[in-house]
Amino acid sequence: MNAWMAWTLGLAAAFIVGACPFAVWLTRAIGRDPRSFGDGNPGAANAFRAAGSWLGAAVLVLDVAKGWVPGYFALRHISTNWPLAALAAALPVYGHRFSPFLRGRGGIGLASWMGSVAGFLGPLAAGLLGCGFACGLAIRRVERSRTVALGAAVLLIGITAFPQVLWPVWQVHSVWPARLFWLLTAPLVWWGYRVRNVRRKEV
Repeated sequence: MNAWMAWTLGLAAAFIVGACPFAVWLTRAIGRDPRSFGDGNPGAANAFRAAGSWLGAAVLVLDVAKGWVPGYFALRHISTNWPLAALAAALPVYGHRFSPFLRGRGGIGLASWMGSVAGFLGPLAAGLLGCGFACGLAIRRVERSRTVALGAAVLLIGITAFPQVLWPVWQVHSVWPARLFWLLTAPLVWWGYRVRNVRRKEV
């Protein structure tokens, strides 16, 4: 098998793994649907609401894992083709968001994104990202215009500064894979929350 065929299969596998809607599959096993709870997002948070702590925790672990596994394997093969490695690490988030199992109406992908970040950039990156989201929750009630500006600033800082912060502990060939991964995933997750908030206000 040549390298391009291997990368093609790897990219397809990363997307399909990310597309697995564990929240819907596991909650349906007990006659529930997470899309009928909370904000309707088919993710771990509504799985907790729909099925309780144990099943919700299982969904959370699986959603993180389906991002971590492709991210980790992408990191292991980053020296062969770093742009494709960054794409492979990002595709689980796209799979979760546009899952063909849910006719393209997947979840926001935060848990899968955290898993991809941990697998591709390391646990330190996931921890810093978690701190960033905690700060975001603390200021979630700011005006819409300020929220957009904040999102743009976070994206810009993430692309430029975040890989530099991780450089001493990341041990990779270049910071560009991290920047490309961030550029591919951060706007998608941010926009998912943006759309969800708009829908909440319309309701």
